[in-house]
Amino acid sequence: MKRKKTRKNAPSIHSAIALHRQGDLDAAERCYHALLAANPNDPDALHFLGVLLHARGDDEAALASIDRSLALVPGYVDARINRGVIFEATGRPGDAERDYRKALELDPGHPTATGKLCRLLRAGDEAEAALEVYQAALAARPNDPGMLLDSGWLLWELGQNERALDTLQRALEFRDGFDATYQRIGALLSAAGRHEAALALFRKWYEAEPDNPVAKHKFLALEGSETPDRPAEDYIVEVFDRFAANFEDKLERLRYQAPALVRDALLRNGRPDHRLGRVCDLGCGTGLCGEVLHELVDALDGVDLSPKMLAVAERRGRYARLVADDLVRFLQQVETPYDTLVSADTLLYFGDIRPVLQAALGATAGGGLFVFTLEKLEGDEDGPYRLLSSGRYAHAREHVEELLAATGWTLVEMAEDMLRVEMRQPVEGLIVTARKP
Repeated sequence: MKRKKTRKNAPSIHSAIALHRQGDLDAAERCYHALLAANPNDPDALHFLGVLLHARGDDEAALASIDRSLALVPGYVDARINRGVIFEATGRPGDAERDYRKALELDPGHPTATGKLCRLLRAGDEAEAALEVYQAALAARPNDPGMLLDSGWLLWELGQNERALDTLQRALEFRDGFDATYQRIGALLSAAGRHEAALALFRKWYEAEPDNPVAKHKFLALEGSETPDRPAEDYIVEVFDRFAANFEDKLERLRYQAPALVRDALLRNGRPDHRLGRVCDLGCGTGLCGEVLHELVDALDGVDLSPKMLAVAERRGRYARLVADDLVRFLQQVETPYDTLVSADTLLYFGDIRPVLQAALGATAGGGLFVFTLEKLEGDEDGPYRLLSSGRYAHAREHVEELLAATGWTLVEMAEDMLRVEMRQPVEGLIVTARKP
């Protein structure tokens, strides 16, 4: 009698998910379909196939697959959250909110559902409602450091400073290691005028991790005895890689307008037909300047140190070329000069901007413009620039004028305007337009 053969290499849901997480979507999709061929009512395979289809851009099929999963298991919390994510991505915030709230009914205080619902509410200017969600979640999970951190930040934005600081202090008690929690709490302590407390916090972090570029730069920014000309490159990469995924959401809350200010300066001071020719966006980040300038350019390149920021910029499709490099190093290697250079809120991370101006001059065609923004150092401050507690630099207007002349640029205009709102205070900036003779 012959024994029926069994498939030794039959896929499992775990192997399918592993392939999915590794980014091998084709292999993962084959596994999910094989699982469903064996059991059409496999709720996990239906759920994760839906997640994969959403990643491929087939949202209708993704929702159909997750709907089938939830019809089989209505209490499937992760499937409900992921359906909410797809609803949100496809412009159905009401349906997304419904799914996130249902997930929280099923699992009170679920961190992912809480975070997504609160971000959705805040995007809809419902900050008080978001705070209620955080408070309910913390009643269920009082020691969750991530929710303590996020709710503390929200309390600060709502003007409840003491409650914010108390909540953030609790976040430190339950968080392992040193990370963004320290940055946020230190920033809030500084904004609240508690300089010594903020300094002690960053000193503790720096002493524990002396090779951590973020800890070092934040400590130096507050301690004040040493002011580096600019942060280390690995500081910039680490900070902006971490923020790449939700960078623009954060900027929207800060009423960020530097790219628009750069565009307006170019329109005021450029050619009568407003054409910008070949343009390079220095410190292009996620490509916000590309969005406001692409209709005015013949070709647009971008350079940035953060690979994850560049990945977001690439998806916009506005740039002919994107380069991961230090902007000074990049400019020094330019062979064909650009007609226009722009830099929105990137030179804030340089104390000494002379090397940038020198390299930019060599990379710009005669008569070309360089428009960039800086944070303004008030007139009664000492020195040409100062490293702020935020980790950025502010520059004195007179010093910038002197540097432009010394490096061969002609100052066309130095306007002043608000770059963004931070810690509920406007950040005043300089919008500089310079021309190469």
